[in-house]
Formats: sequence, structure tokens, C-alpha cells
Amino acid sequence: MGWIAKSAGLRRLRAAWTWRRCVGESGCAAAFRLALVCILAAQVTEPAQAQLGRNTADQILAAAAEAPRATQLKLFDFDERSQGNYEDTPMRWTQLGGLGLPGHCRGRFDDEVGHSAPPSFRLDVHGVGANIAYEYAHHDLIIEPQADYLISGFVRCRGLFHARALVAAYVVDRFGERLSDSERVSELVADTETPDEWQRVEIPISADSRGAFAIRIQLWVLQSAGWKRFDRHSPDAIRREDVQATAWFDDLRVIRVPRARLMPPDPSAMVAAHTAARLRFEVNGVGERSFEARFTVLDPDGRERTRHGVIIAGNDQKPVSVPFPAQPPGRYRAVAEVFVGEERVLRREIVIAVIPELPRRNTLGAAISADLGLWQAGDLGGLSQLLTELSLREVKVHLPLIENVDALESVRQIRAWGRLLRTLAELRIDTVGVLRPPLRLDAPATLHEYIRREPRWRDALSPLLAQIGGQVHRWQLGVEADEVLTTAWEPARVAAIRDQLRRYVAVPDLLVPASALDPPVEGLGAIRSALVPDAVPSPALARQLEFLLAPASQRDWLRVSPPADRGLRRLDRIAEYARRLTIARATDAARVCIPAPFSYESSGGAPAWTPAEEFVPLRTLMHFLNSGRPAGVMRLGDGIAVLFAGSDEDTTGFGVAWGRHGAVAVEAYLGGQVRQLDLWGSVRSIPQADGLARVELGPMPVILDGVDVPLALLQSSFALSPNYVESHERHTQPTLSFTNHFEERVDGVLTVRGPSDWSLTPRSVEFSLAPGEPLQRALDLVIPPRQPAVTQPLDVTIELREPRSVTLRFAPELTIGLRDIIVELHTSWDGDTLVLDQSLRNASAAPVSFGAFCDVPRRARQESQFLDVPPGETRVRRYTFSDARAIRGQRIRAGVHEIRGDRGLEQLVDVPE
Repeated sequence: MGWIAKSAGLRRLRAAWTWRRCVGESGCAAAFRLALVCILAAQVTEPAQAQLGRNTADQILAAAAEAPRATQLKLFDFDERSQGNYEDTPMRWTQLGGLGLPGHCRGRFDDEVGHSAPPSFRLDVHGVGANIAYEYAHHDLIIEPQADYLISGFVRCRGLFHARALVAAYVVDRFGERLSDSERVSELVADTETPDEWQRVEIPISADSRGAFAIRIQLWVLQSAGWKRFDRHSPDAIRREDVQATAWFDDLRVIRVPRARLMPPDPSAMVAAHTAARLRFEVNGVGERSFEARFTVLDPDGRERTRHGVIIAGNDQKPVSVPFPAQPPGRYRAVAEVFVGEERVLRREIVIAVIPELPRRNTLGAAISADLGLWQAGDLGGLSQLLTELSLREVKVHLPLIENVDALESVRQIRAWGRLLRTLAELRIDTVGVLRPPLRLDAPATLHEYIRREPRWRDALSPLLAQIGGQVHRWQLGVEADEVLTTAWEPARVAAIRDQLRRYVAVPDLLVPASALDPPVEGLGAIRSALVPDAVPSPALARQLEFLLAPASQRDWLRVSPPADRGLRRLDRIAEYARRLTIARATDAARVCIPAPFSYESSGGAPAWTPAEEFVPLRTLMHFLNSGRPAGVMRLGDGIAVLFAGSDEDTTGFGVAWGRHGAVAVEAYLGGQVRQLDLWGSVRSIPQADGLARVELGPMPVILDGVDVPLALLQSSFALSPNYVESHERHTQPTLSFTNHFEERVDGVLTVRGPSDWSLTPRSVEFSLAPGEPLQRALDLVIPPRQPAVTQPLDVTIELREPRSVTLRFAPELTIGLRDIIVELHTSWDGDTLVLDQSLRNASAAPVSFGAFCDVPRRARQESQFLDVPPGETRVRRYTFSDARAIRGQRIRAGVHEIRGDRGLEQLVDVPE
């Protein structure tokens, strides 16, 4: 997958970096985007990344005294006057040029500023969209294969509020060709509140390839378009840049460090829940002295679960087997630290996903797919296990066009793609090829722009199709996050690409990226892959996706990403992501695609798969979502359940449920086999009474497995309408309704009961409903005179006889009141005097006049008036009753009657103690 292994400071960069971010705003943005693509070979997906375990410069320097093999390869202190360099720039540092890297932005010595001492290397940017980069590519940074190195240095900034300074590095072979997956980037450095503060940056480099020959180092000042996602749908959609800024770099060191490898028990970095495993730790280059290796396991919240220490003899290169105790499901971090004496000389960290055993379910299809991004390298065995555990049947792979098929990097890339596609075919996983522009310096950032600007685009597409076209039958025109920020695809260009594909693919399916918030383009003849903005919260997501419910000849695909970083805590972020994915799956979308919830990282000292923090809960959720068909949505009081049906032969399915406003306990008829699973696979029974299940819900979605879906949907369809009766309309006809969601005829009886002083007919109704047929029965209701305002539940029973015997009881509420006129009563004591305040608010569109009264036991009636109350106005009338303590606990009747009309309302209120 070729992800850049970055430090924790770049988590946000990696989550937001999609290379088009820059095009459309300025041509220079495309230049540095593509410069970084060529130099760093970054990928486009957005999975959460693990922190890269690294050493600090101080620890390495301290270790060098104890470990002779930890040596300094190069020091850049930029003090070159004594070496005869009287130029403005350091020796052998070359400025990178091209679009977005203007020549008027220059670097130079600064003889007045330095970290340990002047001079330093100063980089200045001037102008809109301006960036600057210098590279050191001299042959004196030759390294040893199978060795580890650390690049450390110091950066000082001035005026970098939106732009960032950074150090980048990569490894080349003896021919100067960049090695795949060797690119590394330091933390992003910005201006601080402390003036003239020097900030340390570090880059660990592992020369894992036998062809590793030398290191290349780059210094950058980069505008925000290169590292921060620009969302045009954001309320504050403004691209901000620093038009004049400076960064100083000094005391850059390249040091060879002790080599250590902490490896997971399995290439996929997964372990079965409550099962012990063993990690593998290898270290050498520490020296002849004995050293201590300390191993720690941290839970998802960062709490220490276990600690283990081992004394290793000097120069003992035998691997150490490290116990990983049995743990409950979750994402754990295993940390290895090496101490020589009291000094810590290195630290390695890996991620272990502890996965629960899930109930067996049949995967119905590729309802949810994953985007693997730009594939460059990775253990295919571990990848196979990860994809299998996620119940995936389809994945997206990004495929840049190839302009020079004979280039060594192109040959390597094509071979890597071929191995990946063969592995996916063996797993019976379909592949969607996402076409991207070539990875060269001045290529446009989006495929649409590349096709529009490059007349020879067919020559770049044909080599790719010739090599792997026969293995991919579905193609996507660019990356969603890139393409939606540019001009929409035109039918003519889509047709031209389709014609080119037909030369190599018999019947190619085409996907065209679009925004879910934009209307579809007519006449494309392709499926839309609609990007759901990550800033849209789950409560609003269903409304945004209503377009999927409209009839269409071809169903759209959806691209759903983790929620935008709004300061959410870990569990809140996982809960929001699960809700977003469930809602998207409940639509009529043909596919729902998510970023692959894992990455290929070197935080343990060697490349290894790293499950993201959402991997375990997503695995549980996708295990179910890929095994059911959307059946409907069930309201559960203050909760909600999205229901999914299983196979046609089985009426039991499952639901994904959560509370809309925090913790809530709900009751529903879900069948006798239902049980509850959380997203980490823990199972709990659901108590039932008279067939009614009591479920406790919260913001985190849970799985309700074994739901009797037709029964639940019948309950969900039950309604009383209207459920509000005007108090002056004594004779009304509210309607009871429900629908048969079984696949066969339903026979039974409906029984209704109300208060004894209400006239309610019919009391009982026999019914026989065909599949999908609704029952609607009007009730003839007569309420007694002077019925006070009340919300009265009715007692409704549905007794099913066929297809099985089930009794459902409902208590729909019927409100007696007055529309558009809000009357409220408030009682209080003033000594022994009872005070009742009667307020009337006119919510109608015309003035109203009402007479008012208040009846207190054993007291004379008091009357008042609300005359000509304008629309929207509230008035208050006060009634007082002296020496009223004797009537405490009794009821007061108060009311209003329209002076020139039939409307009226009476209310009862208790006399306070």
C-alpha cells in the first residue's frame, strides 16, 4: 500500500492528504503535490495510521557512547566558510523547481541565526501559492543495506501560520532509482507562541532492501494545500496561505542506530480473543555490553496491561520470544524498549488487533468494499487474512497511468500490481481499478484534468491496460476526494475513455466520482461513485442520501469515510463512523466503499500490517452488514434500529441499533431468539416479558442478532393518525393502521379499549392481510362533555393467528387539546393565598378572544378574559384565593372558551402542598 510511515505529528496529514487538494486552486499546488508524489510516493486513501516508534536524537547520541556501532554518518551544521564555501547556499544542496516551486523563492545561509551556533540554512517563500524545496543527493550519504538510520534536526519558523516546514527523506539504489516504500516525512512544523523557538524533527529510516545504497534528504516549506484537505462544502471554505514566511534548518544529523525488530505473531497482526500469543523481537548493533529489553502491552486507552523484562547478552543476535497474554477484543499496542545501563537507546512499537469469534453468517455479496489506495508493497499473506476477516468481496486499487513503461519504477509497480491482483483473484475478491494521473512532477492532480490537458493520454492508459486490463473489469475515473473539487466529467470524455477500455476489456463497467450533495450529470452512461462529505453528521446523513431512494436505472455507489476531526474522543469517533456506515448501507446504494482500516507501517522496525483503531468494531459491523439486505428502519422511542433481512428462507435477520440522545431503555417485539452484541463481539442476553424484549441503547451502535424482521416491521408500521383531537370536536374518527411484512398471509384480530366514559367503536376487528397489504381501520370516537385536556393512552392488542400465534400490545397516545392556542396553568402559594396564573399564547395567524374561568373547590368561580390577543403574543391572567390551605391536594378546573366561536379547553391542576 506504500503508505508513508510518519510520526504522530503527521496523523492528520495522512488522514487528510489526497493529492488533488491543490489543483483547482492554483497550478503551483499541483507542482508540489506531484513533487511529493514523485519523491515520496504517497498514497491517497485515508486510513488512520499508527504512530511510528522512533528514537529521539538525544537518546541516540547517548547510546553512541555505549554502542560503538551506533555512528554518525553526516552532520549538517552549515558552517561551511572554513571549507571555502562563500556562496549563498550550502554545498551540494539543489533547489527543486517546477510549477508551484517558483525560482524567486530562494534558500541561503543565515549568518545571524543558528541552533547550536550560526549559521543555519534559511528558506524564504514569497507570493501566493509559493513553496520551496531543496534536496541533498550527494554520494556521501551511502548506507548499508539491512541497517537502521535516524535523521534528526532542528527547525525554526517565522510567519508559518498556514504553511508548514518539514524534512523528507527516501532511499535510492546504486542507479539513483528511488526504492518503493522508503519515503519518510518528519513532523510538520509551524510558528509557535514562543518567539524564535527551535523545534526538533526526526525521521527514522530502515534500509530493508538489499539494493539500498544511499539516502536523499529534502527540506520543504509547504503551503496548506499540500497537507490539508480542502472541503468546498465546509461553512468556511477558504484556502488560507502564508504569502511571506521563513524557516531555518540547522544541526541535521544522519546517524546509524541499533537495529531492532518487533514483529507480531501473525503477518496480519491479528490474534484471537482470550488467546495467548508470542511476539518476536530481534536486536543487534547495541554493542558488547549486556542490555535490558522491556516489553509492555497497552490497551486501547493507553493503560498498561502487562510488563515483561529480559536481560540479553551483548552481541547475542538470537531472536527473543515475547509473551502476549490473552486479552479481550480490542486494539492493543506492544512496545519494546532497549536500555543500556539507564539509557534508553531505542523504542519499537506495533499494533495487535485482538478479534472476537463472531457467529457464522452467509455473506450475500459485496455490499461493502474497501479502498486499498495506491498499492506499492505489503505482505500478501497478511493482507489476505485482513480482507477475509472484513468479509470483503470487492476492493478498489489505485492505478496511476504509465507514461514510461520501460522505467525501472514502472516495471516494479506493474509487477507489484500483478501479484496483488492474482492474490485477490485467488480470494475471489473483485477489483475496481481506480485510474489516476501519472506520478510525475508536472502532471495534473486529477484524472479529469489530465485527460483534458494531455492529448496523448491514450498512450499512458494503454500500457496499464495491456499489462493488467484482463484482470480488472470495473474501472473508476479518478479518486472521489480529488475529482469532486474540479469540473464534473463530460459525457464525451467518459465515452472516449470507455472506447479505449474496450480495446482491452470486453464490457467495462465505469464509475464516475461525484459528490453526494451535487445533482447527477445526465447522459454519462456510467455509475456514480458519490462521496459522502465527512463533515456531515450521522443525524443529517439520511436526509442527504434521500436521492438514493428515487427510482433509477443504475444504483449509485457511496464512498463513506471516518467522521471529520471535530475533537471527537476515540469511542465517540468509532460510534459516529459505525452510524454513518450503517445509514449508508441502509440506502439503496449498490456499494458502500470505505478506506481500508489498516496500513503498512514500520513502527516495529520492519514493515508490518497495522490495524486502525476502528478495525475491530468495523470487522464486527461489516460481518453483519455484508450478510443482510436492508429491510427498514424501526423507531424505538428515543432509539432507532436499522433492520436487515437474511436469506429468503429465513425470517430472522438482524438490526443495528443506537440511542439518538444518549442512554435509553426501549421495548420492542423482536422475536424469541434475539440477542445483543456490541461492536467488539461481546454477547449479552436480552430480557423478555410477554414477548416484549427490553433493550438498553446508547450512542454506540449494537447488533441485535436473530431479530424476527417481519414481526419487527409490523410493529414499526403500527400507527394511530391523527393522534391529536380538538377538545371542542367531541365526535372524531382517528385511524389505526399497520402493514403485513410477512411473506405470507396474516390472519388475526385487532382489539381496542379506551377510558370507560369514552364511546369507542368498533372494539374488535377481524383481519386477513396478504403480504404487503396494509390494514386501515377508522375508530368512531365520542368524548364526554367538558373533557379536560389530556394525553390518554389507548389499549390496542393485535392477536396474530397465522402464520404463527403472536400477541402484540400497543399503547398509542391520543391527545385532547386545542391547536394553535397554548394554554398553561401555574400554581403557587403567597402565604395562605393560593395563586393560579393562566397564560394564553396565540400561535395562530389571526387575533383571538377567549373568556376564561377558574373553579376551586368550595370557592366561587372567578372569571376573566383574553381579548384581541394578536398572533404570537402571550397574555397572563391571575386568580387568587385567600385562606386556601384547607384545599391542599385537591384539583382546580380552569378553562377558556372562544367568545365568537366554538373552541374551548378545560384543564385540571392539583393544588400544591
